[in-house]
Amino acid sequence: YLKNYDTHNATTLSHAFANTAAANNAVVFDLSSCTSASSMFSGSGITSASLSNTGGVTSFDYAFGNCDDLVSVNLFDTSAATTAQGMFSGCASLTTVPQFDLSHSADVQNMFRNCTQLTSVPLLDTSSATRFDYMFYNCSALTAIPLIDTSNAVNMKYMCSYCTSITEVPLLDTSSVNNVAGMFENCVNVETGALDLYNQLSSQSVPPQYHSNCFKDCGSNTTSGAAELSQIPSSWGGTGV
Repeated sequence: YLKNYDTHNATTLSHAFANTAAANNAVVFDLSSCTSASSMFSGSGITSASLSNTGGVTSFDYAFGNCDDLVSVNLFDTSAATTAQGMFSGCASLTTVPQFDLSHSADVQNMFRNCTQLTSVPLLDTSSATRFDYMFYNCSALTAIPLIDTSNAVNMKYMCSYCTSITEVPLLDTSSVNNVAGMFENCVNVETGALDLYNQLSSQSVPPQYHSNCFKDCGSNTTSGAAELSQIPSSWGGTGV
């Protein structure tokens, strides 16, 4: 059972409260001396959390991973974070998140994976990130993918697959990417944007090496989406030649 703890002298809180039960009221933690909050609450029963003095934390990997009951989290300082992999992965009750500063984070893979109630994501600063794989995987209630900075992205595989509520494929920067396998697979309600992204990917100076199923079933439930899919080759997951 989680209560408020004096954590201001802790240098690491990795897995500190993983798989613990929690009260339904806000829990406040002071991370003044902490450098790692990886898996801090992973699998716990918290419904809300408030972190403070997090300016020195460099890792938030899976900090709230699989916190099924988490519905709200405060805006805390993530400006020093170099990795935020899986930070909210599996937070099935979370509907929105604050605009965290991820400007120094190289890894945002799995960040919102299986956040099935998430309806919106702000325009996060992801200018340093190279790993975006599975970032929004199975965010089935998400209505739009934000046009985040992916200029340094190397891996975007399955980034937005199974986002069944989005209606548009955004024209993300893919200039550095090598893997887009399954990127928009099963985004069945897409109406537009898939063909533009395919044209960009296939014509850039160095097309991605891995692209199988990139657009598999993307837009298959809509007339305009299916028409675009028919112009995308099967080697990319389309229904064209």
